[in-house]
Parts: sequence; structure tokens; C-alpha cells
Amino acid sequence: MKEKITGSLIWENAMRAGLILGGISVAYELLSLLPGLVGGFFGAVLSGVLFLVRIAKIVAIILLLKRMMFALTETYEGVTRREARRFGFEATLLSSLIVAGFSLISVIYLTPGLATTFSEALHESLSSMNTIPDVPDLKAQVEAQAAWFVRNFNVLVFVTSFIYCALWGVILTLIQTGRFDAPSPFDKP
Repeated sequence: MKEKITGSLIWENAMRAGLILGGISVAYELLSLLPGLVGGFFGAVLSGVLFLVRIAKIVAIILLLKRMMFALTETYEGVTRREARRFGFEATLLSSLIVAGFSLISVIYLTPGLATTFSEALHESLSSMNTIPDVPDLKAQVEAQAAWFVRNFNVLVFVTSFIYCALWGVILTLIQTGRFDAPSPFDKP
């Protein structure tokens, strides 16, 4: 006889799923740093290969989440669409935190000059902005916004990574749980 599903069992399984799904994304992000380290022709080839790996990562995450949801129904009794959605949302929360945390670590330690590089590129492009007569302080305003962006770059990376992953996971969960069969009114209890 199967064990009845509970909130703690959903959370336990969702934690495992979130760690696996987040781990896959972090592994891909680590691989995506290689072309910058290698450089040259081999780095360009590696970038092309990583595009295919990215597609494989997305397909793997979709299939793994689907398999984990259906494994939940096979393992426990009483798993409905509601419990499956809860499982998916909780797995998404943990996976999103893992990916956003890695993104933050990446910009702080692995690519620390990224915000500065952006700021320098912006300053170079601003050199021709004095030609706009209607907005005399445009260059100063854009420079102030660029300075704000550089100061808050780490927070922006964490928040945008978290929101992107969470939205992606919620949409995927809703799609996957939409495939769960609703009980038929003609089935006997």
C-alpha cells in the first residue's frame, strides 16, 4: 500500500527536485564560462557546442520535472493536480534560489569586472550624445543612471535571475500539471 501524500513529503521531494534542477543549470553556467577562458577559434567552436548543450539542458529540465511529478503520483497515494502543482512550485523556488545564488557568486568572483566593463562601454557610447540640443543634461543623467546600475549590479543580477527562473518554472509547472488527468465523474470511488 502506498503512503498518503502530506505537505512534508511534498516539500522533501521538491527539495530533492530543486537541487537536481538547480544543479543542472549551475553546471551549464559553469560550462558557459569556458569559451571566455579558452578564447580564439576553439572558444568560438566551444560557444557553438554550448548552444546545443543549452538546448539539451532545457529539454532535460522539462523531461526531468515531468518525470519527477509523475514519480510523485506513482510513489504516494492521493496526489492530485493541486499537490503536483505545489511540488512544482516548491521545486521551482529552491531551483531559482540556487541559480540566482550562483549568478550572484559568478558576477562577484568569476567575472568581477562585468559591471565595470558595461560602464566603460556606456561611457564610450556617450561621447557623441552632446549633439542632442533638446536635452542639455542628457549625458549627465545617463552617467548618473550608469553609476547607479554599477553600484546595484549584484542585486540586479540576483533578482533578475531569480525572477527569470521562477517564472520559467511556474509556467513549466502549470503546463506539466495541466496534463494530469482530472477524475472522471463516472469512476467509482
